[in-house]
Amino acid sequence: RSYDMLRELVTNMLKEQGIDFKIATGDKTIDISQISEQEAQELIAEDGYFGVEQTSDRIVDFAIAAAGGDVSKLDAIKEGVTSGFNEALDAFGGWLPDISHETLDTVMEKLDAWAAEAE
Repeated sequence: RSYDMLRELVTNMLKEQGIDFKIATGDKTIDISQISEQEAQELIAEDGYFGVEQTSDRIVDFAIAAAGGDVSKLDAIKEGVTSGFNEALDAFGGWLPDISHETLDTVMEKLDAWAAEAE
């Protein structure tokens, strides 16, 4: 029941913002308004498309590309990521699931590793 309530909350938020319920995951398209609890669990699993590793990889790749690969912009990148996270936190009433916090931590670790590698 709580899963259904969460799914409905997310789909209603997306609907209010005019966002489609279909998400392309590279190899397929998922309609989140119809997704089962098992499918959702698979997507957020450790090796899932929305799991910490794959999601943090996409965020880091995007951030590095947006900065033109310029490591001197590391602080600005981190500030942007943190700002986006805080906006999401506010949008959800000050609470996000643990996976969101784990993803943020992993993004920051990967950005630090990228900067260390560049030096």
